[in-house]
Amino acid sequence: MGWSILIPVLAIIMLVLLMILGGVPMILNRETTVLEKIAMGMIPILLIWIDRPLWLADMIAQVPLYKLLRWPFREITLLTFFAHLILLGSWARVSPVLRRISIFVGFILMAFLLVNQRAPSFNLMATDRELVLSGESLSWWNEIKKESKQTDSWIVVMEKDVFDRVGYDLPFSLMGAYNYPSYLQMPSLTGYIGNWIDFSAIWGEEKPYHWSGVFTPEAGRQLHQLYPDLCYVEVLMTESGGVRVTAHRPATRQSWVKELEPRTVKGDQ
Repeated sequence: MGWSILIPVLAIIMLVLLMILGGVPMILNRETTVLEKIAMGMIPILLIWIDRPLWLADMIAQVPLYKLLRWPFREITLLTFFAHLILLGSWARVSPVLRRISIFVGFILMAFLLVNQRAPSFNLMATDRELVLSGESLSWWNEIKKESKQTDSWIVVMEKDVFDRVGYDLPFSLMGAYNYPSYLQMPSLTGYIGNWIDFSAIWGEEKPYHWSGVFTPEAGRQLHQLYPDLCYVEVLMTESGGVRVTAHRPATRQSWVKELEPRTVKGDQ
């Protein structure tokens, strides 16, 4: 997975502040308790599990017990818990001025999230937020499932250039990417899965180039040769700068098309 600018900056800032206000006083204090030492030790361990180096990702992919842990939601929750535990353990050692500053910073961060994101969702992807809340993405997949009467697995194919230009304004809920297949009750061959995981034991060397489960057209064609009836969603850019999403079912030669107007295209900024 690796750290990148796509990881929420506010979460990193909050963690750094917690460690400065809580971790530093705790380390400098000689009377650190066993519980505080455990909390301090859990921070780097959880950061490794969230960052997922290649050797750890391969282990998670191969060991059945760990396959349920391929999404680091639990680790992020535990990281937040131990970070706050460190802060609480050091609260009495922090000066009153720093306490007020930390409370003020925490209030500003949460207020920013509430003001910047439209209720009732904290979904950072505006396109998907509108598609999900309006019910449009659910209607799209319900129509496909009703007309095709099938439960075949789907994949998403898209040129990397399209992803680079449109970025997170893409309609992932229409594509069946990320965790949306679970919400939409449509079978996905990958869903939200790391592009660092080795798929060779499953179907070959083809794997998504993005953790939302998106393949290149070349990899999609190779998978189609292995499984001719494999359904796929193709994403293209239109001449106006919008996005055309086409769902294909080769077995019955059915297709469903939806076009979206352009939002923010990085290449035109």
